Amino acid sequence: MLRIFELIGRHVQALGVPETAEFTSASALLNYIPGVGGLNAANARTLEHGTNRADFRTTVSAARAKLDPR
Repeated sequence: MLRIFELIGRHVQALGVPETAEFTSASALLNYIPGVGGLNAANARTLEHGTNRADFRTTVSAARAKLDPR
C-alpha cells in the first residue's frame, strides 16, 4: 500500500499540486481509485454475460425518455 501511495504522490507532484496539498490529494486519490474499481466490478456483475452495449444503451435511453422530466 505504501508503494501505491508513493506512486500516486509522484504523479501528484508531477501535476504541480502545491506541496501543502500533496498529502491530501494523494490520500483522496488512494481512496477514490479502489472505490471506482469496486463500483465498476459490481456494475459488471449486474448485466448478463454477452450483453450488447448498443442494445443496452438503447434500452436505457428509451426508459429514461419515458420519465417525467421533473
